[in-house]
Order: sequence, then structure tokens, then C-alpha cells
Amino acid sequence: MEKLKADGKITIAEIRDMFGTSRKSAKPILEYMDSIKVTRKTGAESERISNL
Repeated sequence: MEKLKADGKITIAEIRDMFGTSRKSAKPILEYMDSIKVTRKTGAESERISNL
């Protein structure tokens, strides 16, 4: 969340690195964040912007 607040955006690669997981596992995390209105998709599949 700190990264998202500081930059206003986050990518699948950043989530992957943050949690030390695969891209396949990081994507559902971003999709969940979209569903609870923390982030929203900007058009680019791998990038989300803050909805806070």
C-alpha cells in the first residue's frame, strides 16, 4: 500500500517482486484490489492506478 500511495500506480511486476511470487500469482492480487476499489485498470493489462 505504501508504494501505491507514494507513486499512485502499481504494476504486476512490482506486486510479484514485493511478495516474491510469480506473475501468475500476482495478477489475481491486482484483480482483487480492483474489485474492492483500491485500484483500477488504466487500459494497460499490467498497470493499475490508485483509487484511494
